[in-house]
Amino acid sequence: MIKTTNIDSVTNFTKKTKEFLERLSKDTSPVVLTQNGKPRIVVQDADAYQKLMDELEEKRMMDAVLAGFEQADQAKPAQEVLRELRSKYGL
Repeated sequence: MIKTTNIDSVTNFTKKTKEFLERLSKDTSPVVLTQNGKPRIVVQDADAYQKLMDELEEKRMMDAVLAGFEQADQAKPAQEVLRELRSKYGL
């Protein structure tokens, strides 16, 4: 969740880029930059962003593994499938 203290304007960011970069290196929370009062862009420390992407990739991988387990629970043994096919097609 974005802290309300981590919202600022693109104009401020442009004027005080060095200060923002120092702040971002200390507090790795993302900063939402607004334009005309509306959220426009998010800036974040590169290491914190990479960590977030790594966590997202790990979650996606775990979701895929769990989906595979669910599908495996629904699978039939090959011998059973062959028996059904032989019976159905008179083989």
